Amino acid sequence: LLKPLKVNLKLIGHTYSKGGYNEVNLFLSHLPALVVSQYITEKLKFPRERIHVTGRADLKSAVENTSREVPLKNRRVELHLEFTGDHPL
Repeated sequence: LLKPLKVNLKLIGHTYSKGGYNEVNLFLSHLPALVVSQYITEKLKFPRERIHVTGRADLKSAVENTSREVPLKNRRVELHLEFTGDHPL
């Protein structure tokens, strides 16, 4: 008997490296992920209990800190899908 396939979301907020890894950057990286979580639960009616939100500050930069555009590219939210249950394939 197959269990229904469910999707959990993991939202990871990132920020740029100005100021280095510290509590402020960690807090600031968490906020955009919370906003995305709120949008997904309110507008898309996705169950809140299936969303995990975290912040990584500048621990995983998308691009190296070499240009003025870098802060914008490193301030982002990654969305990871985690499947639970049985898959028929």
